Amino acid sequence: MSAPDIHAARTPSRKAFALVVSEKPVDRIIYGRMLEMAGLRSDSSDFASAPARCAEHRPEIVLFDQSQADPSPLTSGIARLPADARPKVIAILTPGEGAPVRPDLYTATVNKPVTVDLLLPVIRGLLEN
Repeated sequence: MSAPDIHAARTPSRKAFALVVSEKPVDRIIYGRMLEMAGLRSDSSDFASAPARCAEHRPEIVLFDQSQADPSPLTSGIARLPADARPKVIAILTPGEGAPVRPDLYTATVNKPVTVDLLLPVIRGLLEN
């Protein structure tokens, strides 16, 4: 009989995976770091590649900046998923720049300017629910 692995209890559970969608590479880096500060693994994509990345990686959270591009292909792809397979969606909005696209799919919205103090409680709230 082998001895129990005393380190097994210390092994962290699988971190939730988030996809950051933005046209600006610097925003993808900044938002990705914010997600990592909240304890998530993150990857990033531009809007053109986002639907395929969502289908391939099945993130638990998708964070995107609605002001940078038309999010319709992304939101349409999410809408086609079964309800129990859809990621939680955080849309970053710019006040005064029009209505949210497909707000029925949004789990949360955050208005610019996005700061760590603003975003982290939103992410943590989503992870707890």
